Amino acid sequence: MISVASYCRVSTDKEDQANSFAAQQRYFSQYIRQHPKWELYRIYADEGITGTSTKRRAAFQRMIQDAQDGKFRIILTKEVSRFSRNLLDTIAYTRKLKALGVSVLFLTDGINTMDPDAELRLSIMASIAQEESRRTSARVKWGQTRQMERGVVFGRSMLGYDVKDGVLSINPEGARLVQRIFHLYGAEKLGTTQIARMLEQEGVRTCSGNSHWSSSYLVKLLKNEKYVGDLVQKKTYTPDYLSHAKRQNHGEEPMITLTDHHVPIISRELWNTVQQELKQRSKHTPRSRSVHYALSGKIKCGICGATFVARRRKLPDGRVILRWSCASSVRGGCKVARILRDDDARQMFRQALFALELSPSSLRTSIAHLLHGESPNREQIEREQLRILDRKAVLLDAYASGHITKEELALMKETYDRKLTSLEQRLQAPSPDIIPEEAMEHILQHPEASDALCKLLVESITVCPQRIVELKLSHLPMKFRFRDGAPLASGQEKDYTNGILRKGGGTVDTPIVQRLFALQDLTYQKFQCKLMPTVSPDVVIGVRMPDLRRLAKQLRGTPEAEHFLNQLPHTYYEENNLHGLLLCEYKGYEETVEALNRFLPYVDNWATCDLLSPKAFGKHPEALPRQAWTWMQSHHTYTVRFGLGVLLRFYLDSYFSPEYLDWAAEVRAEDYYVQMMVAWYFAEALVKQWDAALPYLTQHRLSPWIHNKTIQKATESFRIDPEQKTFLRSLRVK
Repeated sequence: MISVASYCRVSTDKEDQANSFAAQQRYFSQYIRQHPKWELYRIYADEGITGTSTKRRAAFQRMIQDAQDGKFRIILTKEVSRFSRNLLDTIAYTRKLKALGVSVLFLTDGINTMDPDAELRLSIMASIAQEESRRTSARVKWGQTRQMERGVVFGRSMLGYDVKDGVLSINPEGARLVQRIFHLYGAEKLGTTQIARMLEQEGVRTCSGNSHWSSSYLVKLLKNEKYVGDLVQKKTYTPDYLSHAKRQNHGEEPMITLTDHHVPIISRELWNTVQQELKQRSKHTPRSRSVHYALSGKIKCGICGATFVARRRKLPDGRVILRWSCASSVRGGCKVARILRDDDARQMFRQALFALELSPSSLRTSIAHLLHGESPNREQIEREQLRILDRKAVLLDAYASGHITKEELALMKETYDRKLTSLEQRLQAPSPDIIPEEAMEHILQHPEASDALCKLLVESITVCPQRIVELKLSHLPMKFRFRDGAPLASGQEKDYTNGILRKGGGTVDTPIVQRLFALQDLTYQKFQCKLMPTVSPDVVIGVRMPDLRRLAKQLRGTPEAEHFLNQLPHTYYEENNLHGLLLCEYKGYEETVEALNRFLPYVDNWATCDLLSPKAFGKHPEALPRQAWTWMQSHHTYTVRFGLGVLLRFYLDSYFSPEYLDWAAEVRAEDYYVQMMVAWYFAEALVKQWDAALPYLTQHRLSPWIHNKTIQKATESFRIDPEQKTFLRSLRVK
C-alpha cells in the first residue's frame, strides 16, 4: 500500500463555493478511495490562510516535516493556487519533495511533479496564480483607499472609542479615562511612567483588560490623533503582496488625513498642549526629563551610586507626597532601604543655607543672578569668543584658497562679528545687586524661588547607610550631614538630627524593618511584584509568608509589637502584612473592630486585604454582619472588599441570611478588586446556597462583568455538579 497525503487550503472569499474546507476534504477522500493501492495517511488543511506565503500555514509546514520523516509517498492537491500562489515557494517546495521521493499531484491542472516537463508546466501555472494574487491585492488596496478617503475607519476598538462597521463611536467609560490621562500629562505635568504606576495602583484596566500599563503604551495613546477628532490612516503599508509584512509608512505611500472626522474626546487646545509637552520632553536626556522636579538627577544612592527616582504617593487624608528611592533598588539590583521624602530634602537644603554665613558674596550673588536671570559665565563666554575668532581665521584662508566667493566671505564674516558683539555685551553686563540678609527668609519660603535655588545650589544629595544623608552645595567646600543620631561636627562637615529618613511614623531602620530585611528573598520579591500590580516595587521587600507568620508569632503580645501597630502609615508591603497578622491575634471583638478601622484605610492591595481573618470574629456572629455592611459602604476599595470577604467567610453556612445577597449585589462595584470579590461571593453562594443565589443570575441583578465572572468561577468548582454547570453556562451574557 502506498501512503498518500493531501493538502487543501480554503480562502475566506470561497468558503461558500466548491473550494470550501469541507468540500475539499470530501473530494480527496473520494479520490483516494478510487485507488485500491492507496492508503490515506492524513489530510492537511489550512483554513482561511493566505496562499502567497507558506510561513504562517501551520498544516503546510507540518506536511513538509512529515514528508522529511518518510510518512507518505504522494501528496494530492486540487490545483496550483491551493498549494501556493508564490512562484518561488511552489518551485522550491516541489523540488525539495521530489528529492525526498515524494511526488505532488495537482489534480485539476494535470501535473505530476515526477513527470519530465512538470517543472515547466508548474512554473507557468504558478506564475498565473501569483499574478492573480497581485491583481487581487491591488484591487483590495484600491478599494480600501477609496473607503478611507470616504472616512471609513479601518482598525480595532481602542480606549475611548468602539469601532463597528467602519464607524467610531465614543465609549463613555473609556473616554473619561482618556480625558484623565491627557489632563494628568498636559495639565498636571506628570510623566507617563508616573501615570502608568498610578493607574496600576488603582487597578485600572486597559482597553484589552490588561492590568499592566506601560510608559510606551501611554505615549502612543497621547500621540493618537483620533482623540482630538482627526483620522490619519495608512500609517503602515504592505510593500510586498507575497510576504504581507507591514512596515511603518515614513512617506513611502501617501497617508489619508481627515480633520474633524468624528466626535473628539479631548479639546484641540489640550491636544496641542500635550503634543508640545511630548516634543519638549523628548529633547531632554533621561536625567533632565523630569524637569518639573527641582532635585531630579541630584539624589544618589550611597551604596550602588544609582540616581534616585521620584514616586508620588497618596496618603489616606488625600494629600499626595513626592518620595525619592534608588532606581536600582526599584529594579531589584540594590538592597538600599532608604526612601527620602521631597519635602524633607528641601528642609535639609533650607537648614544648610541658614547655617551658612550670609556674608560670602559668591553665594548671595549667585542667588541674585538666579532671581534676575542666570549670571553669565565669564570663562564659558571667553571660550566661545576664541572659537569664533578661530573660525574667522579659517574663513579668510578659505577665501584666499578660492573655496568660497567674496560674497560668501562677507556674509559669514558679518554673522561671526554679530556673535562676537553679543558675547562682549554679555561680558560687560553689570553684576546684580547683593540680596539683603533680611530678604533671605522670603526667598527660601517662596516656592518658585525655592525650586530655582535647589536647581542652582544643590550639587548632590547622597543617601547613605546608617541613616545618613549628605548634602553638597555648588561652589562651596561645605558638606552637610543629616542623621537620626546625636549631632556631630568635624572639619568641613555638619550633622543635624532631623529624622529625615522616615518610615511611616518612625525611621527606615526600625528594629522590625531590620528584621524584615534580614528575611528578604529577592527572587520572591520579583514574584510578589508581578502578583500585585497596584503595589509599587520599591516598597516590596520580598519576605515569604511562612517567614512573616513566624515573625508575627515571635512579636505577638510584646511592647515592640504594640508600638509597631500604633505607627501608621507603614511604608513597606510586608509591614502592612505583619500588621494584619498581629491584628488577627486580638481576642476582644470591640478591640479588633477598632484596630481594623484604623488600619483598613492604609491597605492598598488585595493580598493584605485577604489575609485579614481576625480570630475574634468567630465569637460574635450576631454583631459582625452589620459591621461588615458598614465596611461595604466605604469609598475605599479594600475596605469594601474586606467587608465582602467577611460575608463570604462567615455567613454562607449556618448564619446565612438572604439579605446578605442583596447587600453584595448592591455594593459599589466600579473597582476591579471589588467586582472580583462580589463575583467570588456569588460563586461561593451558588455552591452553598444555590436556590437563594441563582435568581441573581436568572434575573440579571448583577452587572454583566460580575454576572459572567460569577459563572466562570462557579463552573470551575468541583462542588457544583455537571448539570448545574451546563445550566450556568447557558446564562452567560454578551
